[in-house]
Formats: sequence, structure tokens, C-alpha cells
Amino acid sequence: SFLHASLEEMCHWAVTTLNKGEYTGTRLLPADMYDQMWTAVADRGYGRPGIYEDMGLGWTLGHFKGARTISHGGMGFGWTDFLLIMPERNRAAVILCNEESYARTNTMRAVANVMLDEQPEVGQVSWMVPITRAMAAGGMKAAYECYEELKAVDSQEYYFDEEDLCNLSLQLVCARNFDVAVGVLGLNSYVYPEHIGTYLQLAKLYLHHGDRALAERTLKKALEIEPENEEVEKLLEGI
Repeated sequence: SFLHASLEEMCHWAVTTLNKGEYTGTRLLPADMYDQMWTAVADRGYGRPGIYEDMGLGWTLGHFKGARTISHGGMGFGWTDFLLIMPERNRAAVILCNEESYARTNTMRAVANVMLDEQPEVGQVSWMVPITRAMAAGGMKAAYECYEELKAVDSQEYYFDEEDLCNLSLQLVCARNFDVAVGVLGLNSYVYPEHIGTYLQLAKLYLHHGDRALAERTLKKALEIEPENEEVEKLLEGI
């Protein structure tokens, strides 16, 4: 993980993959190794048909609108990526994003449509986008006001996901902006009061900064929602 590569370099890798290990006349891997890697060894459990049907050796195997797909994606603090291969179509695409949200999946699906010579389907934008803009302009108060406005108009332009602000919080922590990270998680718990992940993340932030009392209070709140959560209980035992 955390290998660094440019878009151009990843496209060279995609060409090599389409050629099953051969690049500009040089064979790097035997072709039959790709057959082995692209053989299903475990069910991904995401339903069929879909891009995430099975796991091969390091590759995710599936289908998109009937076309066979080979893919691999990842994410870290402040970035997401995806490599999509359609071997029977002899096409590949590389998607690099400088943010963490469902936007990567929407982009990937739009690109997949283009790879099938279809029009890309316009997807919704994560609510994280207007929230972060409001927060940058007017702080957490503006972020709350932005959410209320979005909820009031019931705009179909945005979709809401309980994980997106958690991901934003992780990015803020990475940038050493602890107070804003806590504020973002507070907004997420306001919108999704039953989301255990928000409370766990908050508690870990409090513990990291030595505030055991707030961490304990947050974890007890999580236990009220999910009394037998093992991760919450384990953290409480350590306080």
C-alpha cells in the first residue's frame, strides 16, 4: 500500500495488464499467471451481478452491464483510486481522486459506461462537498446550517452517506486539525444518531488527546445504542 504513481504510469500498468504481463515487447510475467490471478477464490458477498462478485488473487472479479470486469481499488487519508479492466473489450481505466467519498464509485460507473460506448450516467454528489464548502467559509455553525438547508429542500442533487463525514474527519486528523475533526463527527452524530462508527471514532480521538472522561461518556452513549458491541466494550475496559 501507499505506492506512489502518476496517472500516466498507471495507464502503462493498465496496458501491461491488458497484455497479460507484456509491455512494449518485453514479457514481465507469464500470461497464465493472470489466468490464475483472475480465477475466483472467494465470494465478495456484494451480490450478483456486480463489479464486486468474487475475489481472485489480488484482483476483484465481476461484471458491469454484462461485461466482465477485473478491478482493484483503494483509499487512504485524502485519496481514493480505482483500476478497472474490461479484458474482453481490451479497455482499461484509471481513476484517481483527491478525496474520500462515494464520488469515486460514481466516477467509476460513469467511466465504465464510456468503456461500453454508452453515455455516462450523471450521479449525485456527496453531501460532504457542500458541507465542507460551508465549513470553510463559516465554520461548524455554517456547516450545520448548510445541512438544514439541504434537508429542507430535499435536493436530489446530493446523496447522504453516514461514512462520508467520518472519512472527512480522518482527513482532518491527518492534517492535525483535531478540533474541526471533532466538530465534523458531532455533525455526523446529529444527522445519524444511531451510527456506532461515529461514536467510536470520536472516542478514539478523545483518548488520543488524553480526554478519558469525554471518551468514556461517548462510548457509553454508543453502548446505549448497541449494548453488545465488542469494540466499544474493549475500549471502555481500557479506560
